[in-house]
Amino acid sequence: MTRQSLRHLGLGRPIAATTAVARRISDGDLSSSIVVKGRDEATELLKAMQSMQVSLTEFQESLRESEQRTRLLLDSAGEGRPKPHCRAPTRPWRKSVHCSPGG
Repeated sequence: MTRQSLRHLGLGRPIAATTAVARRISDGDLSSSIVVKGRDEATELLKAMQSMQVSLTEFQESLRESEQRTRLLLDSAGEGRPKPHCRAPTRPWRKSVHCSPGG
């Protein structure tokens, strides 16, 4: 069948529209709305893609929140602990710096 006869039967446009939606999602665009009308197989596919888009958006937000919590924990991990006290070597043949954990 040619592309014209598929469009005449109503098959070309829903597939093209669904393909465009899939490409946008694949490119990371989760903000575009997916319009779902009808009751055919292409509509069911669009509904599934709409559901996938919502799930990906929720997962992405959850990941961002987790990253923020991890950063806060890492940033606050060093607070309240004394900084090490370091001094230069007292003997010239020693090249290492001595540090003690207390201030």
